[in-house]
Amino acid sequence: MKNSLSIKPYGGLKEIGSNLCVFNGGSENIIIDAGILFPYEECFNLDYLIPDLSEIDPSITNHIVFTHGHEDHIGAVYHIIEKFPNIQIWASKFTAKLIQRKLGFYKISCPVRIFDEEKVLKFKDIELHPVHVNHSIPETFGFVIQDHKKSWSVFWASDFKIDEQTQYEPAFNFAKAKKLLNQTPHQIAMLDSTNILSSNKAYSEFELIQGIDEIIQEAPSRLFLTQFSSNIHRMQTILNSCHKHGKKLIPVGRSMEFYLSTAEEVGILEVPPKTLKNIKEVDFNNRNNVFLVAGCQGDFFSSLKRIVFGEYKDIHLKPEDTVAFSSKVIPGNEKTIFRMYNKIIEAGAHLITAKNTLIHASGHPGQKDLHQVLTDLPFTDHLPIHGESLFLKRHQEFVQTHYPKIKSHIALNFDTIELKTNGNVNVIQGENLAPILIHGQGVEIERSQISQRRKVAQNGLAIISVASSQVRINLLGLPVFCDEHIDHLESLLRNHYRKHLKKRKPDFIEQELAHKLRRYFKELIGYKPSCQILLNG
Repeated sequence: MKNSLSIKPYGGLKEIGSNLCVFNGGSENIIIDAGILFPYEECFNLDYLIPDLSEIDPSITNHIVFTHGHEDHIGAVYHIIEKFPNIQIWASKFTAKLIQRKLGFYKISCPVRIFDEEKVLKFKDIELHPVHVNHSIPETFGFVIQDHKKSWSVFWASDFKIDEQTQYEPAFNFAKAKKLLNQTPHQIAMLDSTNILSSNKAYSEFELIQGIDEIIQEAPSRLFLTQFSSNIHRMQTILNSCHKHGKKLIPVGRSMEFYLSTAEEVGILEVPPKTLKNIKEVDFNNRNNVFLVAGCQGDFFSSLKRIVFGEYKDIHLKPEDTVAFSSKVIPGNEKTIFRMYNKIIEAGAHLITAKNTLIHASGHPGQKDLHQVLTDLPFTDHLPIHGESLFLKRHQEFVQTHYPKIKSHIALNFDTIELKTNGNVNVIQGENLAPILIHGQGVEIERSQISQRRKVAQNGLAIISVASSQVRINLLGLPVFCDEHIDHLESLLRNHYRKHLKKRKPDFIEQELAHKLRRYFKELIGYKPSCQILLNG
């Protein structure tokens, strides 16, 4: 039976991040999103990871459509353009501006076609109908994806929640999604799994207004508020409250300034008069200041972390200050954030978190949100997306338990999902490709080099220089007392070189010197450092 649609995820289906999925109806590829993944473990200043796209044919027509402007959905756009220079890009107005600014960092530009909810994105084999959904960043869209023969509808909603009380944007457009899904005999739900372990419904941004307003009003002195920088609606609440109580809001950190200025430029953030101030123009000790600080996850170079640890040039916490986290702790960041909590308390400042005050709302659906989608919209099939492998499995079990008439399937990255014209869904297991490691200005770094970094970081480095029969040793990252042994070790290696190695081939010399040095340190300190040999004759 012929396929009507082939779907292949390259990221986002067994981890939260690096979201990228390819839809193919036979003639061309429609890519949805191109995000990055931040490393789970210490990778020695590695910036991020992106999916391996070597399987995607650059010779056919490729389009890319972005659901919204978060880094785990747009962060790899430069690499996409680098690999597919003729690719056609589609995004909403706000997301397009974020993409263009991001590309400006690499000193390149690329036209972006703008869509809104009224636009139908028509391609050779399929068409995408944008459906407005709620999330933690403006202009987030799901898509009803259909083949032209109307054999199938796929409702793709990788990031969403249902916020019926929001004052800042329209609600989730159930009516449009339902009308489109009813046009086809088969409908597959591909839905966000991020918060599947929560039995609750996601809070509305409206429900946070009172708590944020009280914190701003009651702060006895300076207030440091931190949130995810892309949450423009939360930013609007804070701006409104600062204006109401006659306080000045000062954004601190590049990401906070970036999102704020972009949102203001495209007209989705209203800045009340005389409320927003540039950090270069403020009196840092003014008790009326509210600092909106980037770095709620304790990122290494973030403004918040530098302020908390006393490393920010002009701002130091005082006992009468208040620090409020309008954010959740992302799993894996617990130790870093609790260290910041400790430093805030040790400085005598008042600490407020979302654990004890309603000042954060998730942008992802809990089980009650998913119940509403699966009840109000017609689906024959279901496939969980956007989540760790555990979340995908729990999402499938949730649907199997509560909606047994809906067939639920599981796919992971690099699997191929075939939608047959007769309604069958086949999942074909693919070969997993390791993600690409990126460090610096978008530059790929090989895993072997990361392995070398790890060895040097764990065991230190000894550099042996050989020139005119003289041997010199430099040590990096080894205990200081090892320096006391350098003269003796240089003498041992110099004598060995003159007697046994001077006329040997370079490879043999390097191997012998490294072996002797590493064995010496094994006996001295219990482990062998990495070793680099420099032969100059």
